[in-house]
Amino acid sequence: MTRFSLCVGLCALTIVVGLVTAIVQSHNRDLGMRLADLREEITLVESVNRATTARILALDHAPIPHDAPKREKVSR
Repeated sequence: MTRFSLCVGLCALTIVVGLVTAIVQSHNRDLGMRLADLREEITLVESVNRATTARILALDHAPIPHDAPKREKVSR
C-alpha cells in the first residue's frame, strides 16, 4: 500500500511538473516575441538617430561660442 501511494504521488508530481513547465515555456515564448519586437523597434530608432546625428554634424560650421560668465575666484 505504501509503495502504491508513493508511486501515485510521484506520477502526480511528474504530471504537475510537466504542466507547469508547459505554462512557463508558453509565457517565456510570448515574452521572447515581445522582446524581439522591441529590439527591432530600438534598432530602427537607433538608425534614425544615427542618420539625424550625421545630418546635424554635416551642417555644423563652428564650435558653439562659450558665453557663460566667468566666475571670480574668492580668496580665503
